[in-house]
Amino acid sequence: MALPQPRCLHLLGSWPMACNHEPAQPPDSEAELPSTASRISIISSTLNLCAMPDRWAILIGINGYTTKPLRGCVNDVNLMKAYLEASSSPIKVTALTATPTTDPGSSPLQEKHDLWPTLSNLKRCVDQILALAVSGDFVYIHFSGHGTRFPRPPRLKYGKKSGGDVGLLFLNDSATECDELRGLALANTLKRMTDRGLFVTLTLDCCFSGDVYRQHEHANDNIRSMEHEFAFDIPADPEVNGSREGHQHYSLRDARALPNWLVKPEGYLVITACGPHEVAREVSLNGLSYGVLSYHLHGILTSLFARATQVSVHTIYNALVSMVHQNLAKQTPMLYGSNGAFFFGEVLHGGHATNISATYSSQQLVLEAGHAHGVNLGDEYILSPFWAGENVDGTVKDETLRAMVMFVGPVTSIIELLDISMSTATASHWKAQLVSRQASTRVGLMRSISRPSDLVTALQQLPFNRLSDIARTSADQCGLYIQFDKNRGYELLDADKKALPLPPIQQLDPLTKAVDHIATFSYYKAVEPPSHDSDFQSLFDISMRNEQNAKYNMEGVVDVVDQEELTLTVTNLSQTVTLYVTVLNFTPSWQIQYLSGEEGGTCFDVVPPVDPALHFTGTTEMAFAMAVPKHLRSSGCCDDIIRIIITNTPTSFDSLLLPKLSSILGQSTRGESPGLDSTKSIKAVPQILRQREEKVAIYTITIRTYV
Repeated sequence: MALPQPRCLHLLGSWPMACNHEPAQPPDSEAELPSTASRISIISSTLNLCAMPDRWAILIGINGYTTKPLRGCVNDVNLMKAYLEASSSPIKVTALTATPTTDPGSSPLQEKHDLWPTLSNLKRCVDQILALAVSGDFVYIHFSGHGTRFPRPPRLKYGKKSGGDVGLLFLNDSATECDELRGLALANTLKRMTDRGLFVTLTLDCCFSGDVYRQHEHANDNIRSMEHEFAFDIPADPEVNGSREGHQHYSLRDARALPNWLVKPEGYLVITACGPHEVAREVSLNGLSYGVLSYHLHGILTSLFARATQVSVHTIYNALVSMVHQNLAKQTPMLYGSNGAFFFGEVLHGGHATNISATYSSQQLVLEAGHAHGVNLGDEYILSPFWAGENVDGTVKDETLRAMVMFVGPVTSIIELLDISMSTATASHWKAQLVSRQASTRVGLMRSISRPSDLVTALQQLPFNRLSDIARTSADQCGLYIQFDKNRGYELLDADKKALPLPPIQQLDPLTKAVDHIATFSYYKAVEPPSHDSDFQSLFDISMRNEQNAKYNMEGVVDVVDQEELTLTVTNLSQTVTLYVTVLNFTPSWQIQYLSGEEGGTCFDVVPPVDPALHFTGTTEMAFAMAVPKHLRSSGCCDDIIRIIITNTPTSFDSLLLPKLSSILGQSTRGESPGLDSTKSIKAVPQILRQREEKVAIYTITIRTYV
């Protein structure tokens, strides 16, 4: 992955401008020329400024805990440090590590004292970055060590309050005990950086489950979490821990799906080793231990760097999840925060990723999407290795194979390659993009279109639609119609042949984009829920209430008024099964967006069973206010389709997301595909899907909001 070019600072008004590629302006007179010594000083100072890093990294790895020491954290730091220092861009890397000494009579750690992982050294590193970095710089913080959980949640007016507070365990200045960095204090530190215009990426290779110790693979010491009873008291400095009375606390009303400690996640991105109820483990390779997250993240970044390819943050995250799941099914890395900036290369902008992960498992290629995602038997995808370069719109530049869906499960499917490439067929982790769907939205052309040949040719390039010319087959029922008015241009009609609230379209290119977008939206909106599974549905309770606590049915139409707030509550009734709740909103602007999770990050809410020891309430709540868009207020009301998807396994629905129709009319359409018919099928449930025991329940509610 290509890293951004280093920042180059110019000395305004000085001569010569050693960093400026434009020719320097000559002085007005010989008297203005600086002396030779001054020239050398200017050039030297300018070159020093050019070498100033625009990328900063703080790497923290703690093996040397006095209670429950770890093995792989320093190795994690060494891996990431080697990767960063191999970059051609100047990066200021500071490693704070704790390696226990073998000499009982000497210092407790092998490292120099100013490089110990203490809160005072961390503060010094952060202060240095804040003093020297300028707006637009990138900061990377990597923590490998113990995490913990506290019974008292931070004092937040809004946000989740079900999991207590979390913290990172550092060493005190003598390395004899632990100091706790509370999650809210960490969030405030990140906010100080982002307020200065810095873009921060934070990786936490630890966990906050609090009920287990980190355990080695066979000796039960490779889990990176420590019970709070073994952690020591909070340091007295209130600024460090965010505990000062009267200290500003930030509301999280617009970030409900974030952990308690994430404050206004604009400008930073957080990758954690696992969910709030899971544990972060280590693996042993060639006699060395590494954190599972750090090891696979390093492998992904190294693969991208070696090929000088650029991919989206979501591609990196999806590959990370796939690789971790291949080794540890019960550890799912989580992604939080803004996707607008990423330390490891420039982020590809263009909306949410449309790629879906696919991974070889038990000699079968498993697509991480199933019935709940609208996958059908016979659908076709193009596959590329995760490291294949991407365009801004998420499409892959090269190295693609074709695959067909052979079996559809609740949230995963089995696909089979239709062609083999020697250069890519050996990859184990893929990204898939839909190119042909068996079930499509039927599009009809009204009789007002007298010469439809050009339009038909353009629409036939869209992979997800079937055409029906109403002038010849008037009995066909279509989901979308196109008519033409010589004074207004093209107009789109719904299934009842009522005009959609869109301005007339004059040209074929924006028309085909609009048809593609609306047809795709309509297809996903019409996905049917799976057959009723009473056993799975008995594991939870789901309800939706208004501000007066009136309860609504979880089906049909719900009438509300503009700006009325609704609260969705899901309660886990199981003692052993963790639930994952995803909420999608199909808006009246033909947009599909998440109401659960956090924009740019993990899309679901995790609902573990009730566990007082871990401060899990077994409940998640999402509040959202309904509003009528300005362009629909004259109609008096509008409909939002709310889809609640509850699963027993984490799954992403990024491939369903669509921007507002108005925002895509200037962008290119999807890739072309003629589509292929196939009757090939797998009748029996593949063994790999039987082992997963996937469960899903889907609830769809129409919320009609009146002005």
